Amino acid sequence: MALIKRLLVLGTAAAAAAALTAVQKINTGKKEEKKNHKVDELLGIDMQVSPLIGGVRQYIRIHGRNKKNPILLLIHGGPGNSTSAVSYQYEREWDSMYTVVTWDQRGCGLSEASEGPLTINEFVSDTKEVAEYLNRLLPDCRIVLFGQNWGTVIGALAAFRYPSLFAAYIGAGQITDVTCNSDTAFQHAKECAARDGDTDLLEELEKDEQTEEVKYLSQSYSDAQMKYHFLTVKYQTMNDYAMMILKTALRCPYLSITDSLKSCASGFSNEGQYLDFMKSEEFKSFRLSDYTEEYEIPFILLEGDHDWQTPYPIAKEYFKKVKAPYKKWDTLINCAHLVQYDNIEQVTENLKDIREII
Repeated sequence: MALIKRLLVLGTAAAAAAALTAVQKINTGKKEEKKNHKVDELLGIDMQVSPLIGGVRQYIRIHGRNKKNPILLLIHGGPGNSTSAVSYQYEREWDSMYTVVTWDQRGCGLSEASEGPLTINEFVSDTKEVAEYLNRLLPDCRIVLFGQNWGTVIGALAAFRYPSLFAAYIGAGQITDVTCNSDTAFQHAKECAARDGDTDLLEELEKDEQTEEVKYLSQSYSDAQMKYHFLTVKYQTMNDYAMMILKTALRCPYLSITDSLKSCASGFSNEGQYLDFMKSEEFKSFRLSDYTEEYEIPFILLEGDHDWQTPYPIAKEYFKKVKAPYKKWDTLINCAHLVQYDNIEQVTENLKDIREII
């Protein structure tokens, strides 16, 4: 018994020492990132606010090295996947040419949830209010919308409905038809499994195809999504991707460890509301062409050549029909859905080019 107690004490001490070392590494990383993100207080801007947007407090971070630069408003995907703990890693690539704004949409990350069902119009209205808030804060700066995945739905609609508020629209992983996207992606997953002779995965996909109400929420599709790199080419497994997100979040210079983890877990604390939304007829039947194919501002799509999460051929067909004063399609080579992780250099070059035309 004495030996067991001794081992327990030693084990607890070892665990505590390991935990202390981990915390020290995290704090060192956070200090390094804070140093890298420090801006001149007179020339730049670096602030976090939670104004009332659509009747609820919504978290917004505003960071740039020159307050006179255009604003780049990042609209995250999901629905419900906050990027407030990780966006700093690509924000630092862009903060010398834009004031970069990270925004947690209602009910995820560090933003309050609203009561009742979520609607597309509510998110688009929130985007408008965020833009109006930024206009009051930095009245002489033009705003470029940059939507990713689900963010392309509300971003494109905001660009269409409120062109006077925005200088340009950028979409990465553009959603143009939710049902067509999901059916095409699911079919591609089956083709990949059949090609590789993965009969177990193929059987699970075929089973979920018949039984799951929303196929792209099934476990089999999630497995195929990572195995065949629909999300990211750079991070080859779910463990690789998850560890990258976690390590990045824990080094976030703006947030506490608790808030970083809350941001990473975004969607789960309010899972029912977002799942209900993704299963709603409004979401499942969304087609961008039902709203518009004409825009009054520049319309730019950045699409990975390996993106089968929001299949790039479908986005390309919509793009061909678009009428805008300026439009551009750029295929990002060896990229999947998350272009900012797979090829930050090509994304950054596009942002430089866009800055010149607005």
